[in-house]
Amino acid sequence: WAKPPYPTSLSLVEHLAEAIPDSLGYLVEDYFQTITLYDNSISDFQTEVLEDDRYQVKVDYTIRKYRADAAGEKSYGNSNEELVVDTAKHSLPLNDYIQIGFYQNSTDEEPSLIKLIKVEQVKNELLINLPFAPQRVEIDPFSRRIGRIIGGRNK
Repeated sequence: WAKPPYPTSLSLVEHLAEAIPDSLGYLVEDYFQTITLYDNSISDFQTEVLEDDRYQVKVDYTIRKYRADAAGEKSYGNSNEELVVDTAKHSLPLNDYIQIGFYQNSTDEEPSLIKLIKVEQVKNELLINLPFAPQRVEIDPFSRRIGRIIGGRNK
């Protein structure tokens, strides 16, 4: 058995912060030090048939990242900043990797293809060529980012 002092969850967070690359440092604060939530939505996706039996898919989507306090009040701003009140245009700074899942059939439980993208702004557009015409598109198909509305990300 180990002797005191015993490690705590704070020790884990400290070691993670030291080991994680700077580009992913935000994950320590998002996952362990704050309540970080997302509002993700797809406003539209369109499919166009290409000449080589492929499909070009255009996805218009929105990613908003925010903090919540212990009472569930939504705010925008990091823990060391003044918090900004909720408006439709705000988000915490985005520099996050998000998955977008493309489903060949609308009833499929697993995406036929997943695209990992880096998101740096609230309003986004993705243009991708696929070997199939997707019937459904989802942001974060495996719910790795926590949101208040589960299942509200589909179009």
